Amino acid sequence: FSLDDETWPSVEHYFQASKFAKGSAGYVACMRAPTAAEARRVGGMSGGYTPSPTWMADRVAVMYRAMVAKFTQSAFHGYLLQSTGDQRIYQVSDDDRDRFWSCALADVGSIPLTAQTNTIGRLLERIRTRLQTEAAAADRRAADSADSADSADSDDSDSD
Repeated sequence: FSLDDETWPSVEHYFQASKFAKGSAGYVACMRAPTAAEARRVGGMSGGYTPSPTWMADRVAVMYRAMVAKFTQSAFHGYLLQSTGDQRIYQVSDDDRDRFWSCALADVGSIPLTAQTNTIGRLLERIRTRLQTEAAAADRRAADSADSADSADSDDSDSD
């Protein structure tokens, strides 16, 4: 996907690079990492780079932007997300250090919507709603356009 005038191999690459000033060594190292896991390692504590002082406040908005770009630019991924209907979405991880973004399998189904956990799942649900709303609006516009064309054809045949 493309975002901020760059093409990114994964959301993780963008997310990790966004911790650093554009063009800085940390940014470039994350962007060029061969895998998402390596981008996460480089952008994490063990990577040796210092994130922006506003990173913790910015991180959810950064993740949301990257995920929106992915799911709106890839018809396949957008379709998959919309195909989940209105079901709750969970990002499950066995890594206890990652509970802000994910949840434990044992927590599935019992997490309140206001909990500071499963942030990825909640962002996916928000993006899914956005995609569904945009698709419904496009369908309405197409139907209105077809109705207008039918009406114009009917008006033309009335004058014959």
